[in-house]
Amino acid sequence: MPAVSLVRLTKRFGADAPALDDLTLDVAPGEFLVLLGPSGCGKTTVLRLIAGLEEASAGEIAIDGVRVNDLPPKDRDVAMVFQNYALYPHLSVRENIAFPLVMRRTPKAEARKRVEEVAAALELTPLLARRPAQLSGGERQRVALGRAIVRQPKVFLFDEPLSNLDAKLRVQMRAELVRLHRRLKATMVYVTHDQVEAMTMGQRIAILHRGVLQQVGTPAEIYARPANVFVASFVGAPGMNVIEAGARRADAKEPGTTAETVHGRAEVHSVGFRPEDARLVADGAGDFAGVVALVEPLGPEALVHVKLDVGETAVVRVREGRVPAVDERVGLAVPAAKLHAFGADGRRLGA
Repeated sequence: MPAVSLVRLTKRFGADAPALDDLTLDVAPGEFLVLLGPSGCGKTTVLRLIAGLEEASAGEIAIDGVRVNDLPPKDRDVAMVFQNYALYPHLSVRENIAFPLVMRRTPKAEARKRVEEVAAALELTPLLARRPAQLSGGERQRVALGRAIVRQPKVFLFDEPLSNLDAKLRVQMRAELVRLHRRLKATMVYVTHDQVEAMTMGQRIAILHRGVLQQVGTPAEIYARPANVFVASFVGAPGMNVIEAGARRADAKEPGTTAETVHGRAEVHSVGFRPEDARLVADGAGDFAGVVALVEPLGPEALVHVKLDVGETAVVRVREGRVPAVDERVGLAVPAAKLHAFGADGRRLGA
């Protein structure tokens, strides 16, 4: 039985297009599922619907097999961690963590024990007497986590909890959340627009775009076999290069790389390839040709942006060998096995 089951879930705000359109999705018990997509895609709306902060326009929400559409938030047994921490500034760390237990009238001895256990797990024990203004961003986020954990809910909901942290703290907190999940073995639904967070943290990723579910799978599955052009372009740093099928040179030296023969289908509309799957070669020797427009040095590698002769731009990841200069003409060679084919509707063709 799924820990969370969403069946044909739809949410409309007024007469506008639905913020969430006919979403069906199951979250397994103990799973860390990431909802990924750009701003406005509907991912936070999903969390708010699960939590009961919004009412569904259509569809069903079940938690542990029980339909909860008509239950108020307090009766759904979920805990939500927000982007802005939402701590009470006049309360100490101890009091902030204990607040849900106070609201539930948990016996004081039990509440004290649970707060101390959570504080120890999150390395907050030395900070229990401090107030939020005396904490760093990472410490405040851990307090917000502690307040959610102490409730021992059925489901944890995270709404972009790391967005306000600097780059170093985000990396640290990603690792802490993964360790926390392994220790608690709890069901977690995590919302982010950051595909690096999604790829490094999620056991599965559900990708949304304009309120519609695009693909669900493990990070490896989504990266290797994107369901459509949107997923291919959105997942990856940088995303997949997607180019019209006819952009390849007709006299390319390597056989079998034309879009029409990649999957043996004539209906191929565009082809895609990851930046790391292309090689820079001499002008006239590859599948595509163009001029280097930008070089981004990244220490052990460089990202080379090539303005192709057909007007589109492709990015190549260069990890060894000579990095070309801006305005230099180059060719791009892509093995047939690394090409992805998409139809006119943007959907993936073939395996």
